[in-house]
Amino acid sequence: MARPQRLLACIALLACLCALLPSSGMIAKVPRPEPSAQERLAHGLSGLVFHTVMVGYSLLPGLAVSLGLYSLYAQRDRLSTKARWGMALLLLVAAAALLSGRSAISSAPGAEQRLAQGGSAEGERELTVQPHSGEEVLMSDGSFVRLADPTKTDGSPVTEDWRQNLASALVQAIAQGQEQVVIMFTRQGCPWCDRQLPVLQEAIRRRSGVAAGASAAAASVAFVGGAGAGSFLNAPLRVFILDAEEFPHLIQQFGVEAFPTSLVFGRPRVTPFMGRGYLDQETFEQVCREAALAEPEPEEGSAPRGRGKGKGGRRGPFGLFR
Repeated sequence: MARPQRLLACIALLACLCALLPSSGMIAKVPRPEPSAQERLAHGLSGLVFHTVMVGYSLLPGLAVSLGLYSLYAQRDRLSTKARWGMALLLLVAAAALLSGRSAISSAPGAEQRLAQGGSAEGERELTVQPHSGEEVLMSDGSFVRLADPTKTDGSPVTEDWRQNLASALVQAIAQGQEQVVIMFTRQGCPWCDRQLPVLQEAIRRRSGVAAGASAAAASVAFVGGAGAGSFLNAPLRVFILDAEEFPHLIQQFGVEAFPTSLVFGRPRVTPFMGRGYLDQETFEQVCREAALAEPEPEEGSAPRGRGKGKGGRRGPFGLFR
C-alpha cells in the first residue's frame, strides 16, 4: 500500500521539476560562433544531434505528467481518497508549470534569437561594419579619428545603439553652447565631400590652438545669455559628419539636396547657417564668424530684438546660404 504511494509521489515530483526546467533553461542557450566553410558539415551534424536532444528534453515533462496520470489511474483502487486527491493536485501543478514555461519561451522569441547570436536585448551587439558617420576628433599626435559613438573614447567596439549616442552628443554640444558645432552632411562616393573634410579638420586644429592659448576663465564660459559673441569666435570647434544613408530622416528634415552641405551653429537660440556645396577655407571661416556673431533669438515672453542690426541680425531660416 505504501510503495505505490511513494512511487506516485516521486513521479509527480519529477514531473513538477521537469516542467519547471524549460521555463528557465531553454532561453539561455550558449552562443556559438559562425561556422566557416570547412566546418559547415561538422556544425550541421552537431546541430542535428543537439536539436534531437533538445526535442527529447522538451518532451520529457509531458511524458512524466502522462506517466503520473497513468499510474494514478492504475493504482486508483489501492489508494485512499485523500491520497488520490493529493496525487492529482501534484500532477495538476506540474501541468500548470509546464504550460507557463512554454508560454514564457514563446513570448520572447526575439530575446532568444539575440542571445543565440551573442547579443543582448539592450542593443549591445557589436557592429561588423564601421559606420561612416561620427565626430572628427583631434588626437594628441595631430591625427584625426572619427568616433561613430562619442561615448566610446577608449576604442571599444561600436554597438547597435551608436546612432542614439551620436545624436545625444550632438544635441548636448549645441545646447551647452561651450563649443561651436558644425554638421556636414555627406554621402558615400562624393569627391567634394572628401575635399571638404581637410578644410574642417584644419579649422578644428586652428581653433584648438586658440582655445589652448586662452585663459582658463574664458575657456570655461558657457556661452548663454550674458557671454559676449566675440568670445565664441575662439571657442573650440566640434565637427559631426552625418552620412545620408545612415541619417536619412535628418537629410529630409533639413531639405539637403547637395553634398556636401554644412550647418554651422552659433550660440544657443541662434538659427544655424547653411552652406551648400564645397566651401573653401576663407568662405568657411566667414560662415563660422557670421554664426558666432549672430544674436540669439529672444526667449519666449521677452521683448523681441530689432532685426537687421549689424552682423547679428537674422538672415533667414538658415542664415546666409538659404
